[in-house]
Amino acid sequence: MLSRPKSFPNDFFGWFPRRNDLPSMQDRLYDDLNVTLKLAAGGRLDEEIWRRLVSALSGLRITIVLDLRKFDTVNYESLGHLIRDLLNICSRAKILAITPHGENDSKSSFNVSSKRVARLSIPKLDFESTALLFGWVTPFVTQRARNPVLLNPRTFADDLLDIEDEEAKFELYCSMGMGNPARILEAASTISEAAFLELIK
Repeated sequence: MLSRPKSFPNDFFGWFPRRNDLPSMQDRLYDDLNVTLKLAAGGRLDEEIWRRLVSALSGLRITIVLDLRKFDTVNYESLGHLIRDLLNICSRAKILAITPHGENDSKSSFNVSSKRVARLSIPKLDFESTALLFGWVTPFVTQRARNPVLLNPRTFADDLLDIEDEEAKFELYCSMGMGNPARILEAASTISEAAFLELIK
């Protein structure tokens, strides 16, 4: 999105909330939005910061990603009011909300007009895609590997695809993150060499 400005014209892009272990962006608009979204998720609003945001965002084209899994609490009514206001203030606003896995539509409703909301359900990755992503991330699939199967993610995934035992294949799928990209990344980046060799034996 950021590398294709003609396809995705934006005056502002932000992912919220900001991780606590990251330093401030030294960007007042980002920091104000981060504070305001956190407050709204808790059912509160800072009037002074909000007035500043209204002035700064008026007429802008913005894209915001809200990872609701990372908020301590989520007051959907309060966030809904804030989202409606942002949609009205900006000349064009796209707000993508990532809700916790399995959260139903009624609980995660922002009370925003259905004409302005699209719900997307992203399915799990299949076995091949899981193996490819795992192979890209794990440090044990490398061009320096002695085992030719481990030279690159493609040969790694192809070798696992050749397994005929469906039960063993499902166990591998579970061990690699069960098609959930976040779990795949975590499994691949934290697995020990001993566990990895046990995984592919």
